[in-house]
Amino acid sequence: MELKIRGDKVSFKGGEKSSEYGYMVGPSGLDVLDMACEKSKLYLFTSDYHIKSFYFYGGSPIEEENLYSNHPFNFVGEPSESVWGRKIAIRRSGEVLIVLSLKEKVKNKEKLLFYIFKMNLESCKWERVYSIGDEILIYGRGVTIPLALKDLGHGIKSDSIYFVDEDVWPDHKDWPDHKDHVSNCGVFDIATSKIKWPKKIYFSFNKNQWFVRGVAY
Repeated sequence: MELKIRGDKVSFKGGEKSSEYGYMVGPSGLDVLDMACEKSKLYLFTSDYHIKSFYFYGGSPIEEENLYSNHPFNFVGEPSESVWGRKIAIRRSGEVLIVLSLKEKVKNKEKLLFYIFKMNLESCKWERVYSIGDEILIYGRGVTIPLALKDLGHGIKSDSIYFVDEDVWPDHKDWPDHKDHVSNCGVFDIATSKIKWPKKIYFSFNKNQWFVRGVAY
């Protein structure tokens, strides 16, 4: 797949580099970790941790300046933390979030985590976020979704991250409690940093997909 950007092209390559699903290569060898689309804008999260945005004109994306262009994301974790994935998501307000999936190992015990960051527009620094209010975030799908009720029961509530384990942690099948999970779909409570695995009969389309507001994710 190729897209023209300012006379150049962005190509989607097959499974190489860090992702088994492929990667984006743009002008001057630009690699893209993730992308998200909000209305008529396309946001790219590059391998050097910059956020680039494009608007569509005449069927082609045109690069534009944005609040994040000159402020790359920089995360320095603790020695006990291993970052697995880096994704972006666009909120209803148009604000860009960066979402990290991590695994923390302390005294031979592993804990699965998500960290969310947004830019402080006054200091132009990326800061960690501990709440997304009445929204839910579908990991790897690039958007947050407003939830009419704060708590729908069975672990489904706002201010949470919804994910499929194999999309987040490559070694998920090696977890000691993996066989006890009723589905591959988990819910991460941002406030408590705890994970629940709801039964698929309630809120997931099958073992490997989330089903939200009539759309399978």
